[in-house]
Amino acid sequence: MVLYIKTFGDFDILDEGTSRIENLKRSYKLMKLLQYFITFKNQKILAETIYETLWDDYDSMDTKNVIKGQIFRLKKGLKEASIDEDTMTIDFVNGYYTLRISQNVVVDSDVFEKLINEANRK
Repeated sequence: MVLYIKTFGDFDILDEGTSRIENLKRSYKLMKLLQYFITFKNQKILAETIYETLWDDYDSMDTKNVIKGQIFRLKKGLKEASIDEDTMTIDFVNGYYTLRISQNVVVDSDVFEKLINEANRK
């Protein structure tokens, strides 16, 4: 199985042209969180940074718990979308969150960046 993540235009995660994240599209916060993680995949991100970037206009006394809860919901949504942890998962290590994706995931922005780099080398 190869998942294709579409970041240009309408964001989606596709499997053979079919959306895998229809259930997540109903939650604006979860979609923004997923998009954020994909943008910064394989990078360490603090909960406070996520909160300040995505939801700074909301008041919360405990930002870490807010993020922890949203990530729990996101992981549950990915599981319901049949995206297993070997394909895409959010890890928490030493106070940082990191989205880890497998080789079976293609992100359109990565393909675009690779093509731009190849064109610049010519």
